[in-house]
Amino acid sequence: MASRSRADLKTAVESASSESESSETEREVTTVGSERTADESFLDEMIVRLMTAGMKPHPGNGTKRNFSPTINVTITIEEVDRVTKLAIASFSAQKTLLRISRELLPITICGDIHGQIRDLRVVLNKCGDPSNTNYLFLGDYVDRGTEGLETIVLLLCLKIRYPNKVFLLRGNHEDASITVCYGFFDECLKKYGKLGHSIWKMFTTTFTYMPIAALIDGKVFCAHGGLSPYLENFEQIEELRRPSVVPPYGLFCDLLWSDPDSRFKGYANSPRGISFTFGEKVVHDFCKKHGVQMIVRGHQIDRDMTTGGYRSFANGKLMTIFTACNYLNMRNDGCTMTISPELKVTFNVFRPTKIRQRRAVYQQQEV
Repeated sequence: MASRSRADLKTAVESASSESESSETEREVTTVGSERTADESFLDEMIVRLMTAGMKPHPGNGTKRNFSPTINVTITIEEVDRVTKLAIASFSAQKTLLRISRELLPITICGDIHGQIRDLRVVLNKCGDPSNTNYLFLGDYVDRGTEGLETIVLLLCLKIRYPNKVFLLRGNHEDASITVCYGFFDECLKKYGKLGHSIWKMFTTTFTYMPIAALIDGKVFCAHGGLSPYLENFEQIEELRRPSVVPPYGLFCDLLWSDPDSRFKGYANSPRGISFTFGEKVVHDFCKKHGVQMIVRGHQIDRDMTTGGYRSFANGKLMTIFTACNYLNMRNDGCTMTISPELKVTFNVFRPTKIRQRRAVYQQQEV
């Protein structure tokens, strides 16, 4: 982080250390003249711990179920329980469709992270401390990477600590059935043994409360997957019930699972075996009908995105961004997008220069 942010982190660590000497009863109430509540102190300590913990040599991604921890940090089951309960309360206080006003711009949008906490830390270091930088994350925080648990804990702590500056959307991997197949369930068992199932259940329950989509200044529509033939108006998204598992079809499912495909003008069955693909005409018609200038999504990484970490579709009306570098050993760049108050877009590109050590070079590209 920047020097000012490091000072803030140091202050938070010192503050957390001094407060730990007081009794638990005293820490659970906000005393006269106190700057932080007990929960805020707890969250600050967790954020500092996860942002400053040393990293071990990277063993590779989780494709072979090698979940040896690469970050030197221990998170207890009591801490997971506290974080997830606070997160559920925070998500419940906000609507299923987040309406982010112009006053919250600029905002940095992040794509899939998939348990690569190194990349998340690089983003937070380079794009700005969440205490004074607004963030929107598009989902897919766990699975496939080796630090899904640490990644989601850090993100939840940031969300709870800065509820009106950090926003988390649900991705298709924030779903119990998917995490069983793609690694997060195994990661919890590997790291916590017999307690792993309980840990996994705490997180998957929390996922069911996450918002589904966001609308920035009424002009930029954001979701993890994409569009749906069932979407007639934004009020439909607000009416989607939470908590909820991801259904196998329908609006909820499509917002998390659909993909753009230039081979078709309209909707077509997805090769994923779930949801749809949609063509350029669908994007243009949607933007015209709803007064939207751009759609921003994650969910995909392919060879066209290896350099830059993003892809344009429908003449720039839809942008796909992917934040995890060297995902599944693809040697791809990672990317975030920053939207200014004038709705100008800047792509922040993270280039992995040493694949084994996962160090990234940061560049900006304006459009």
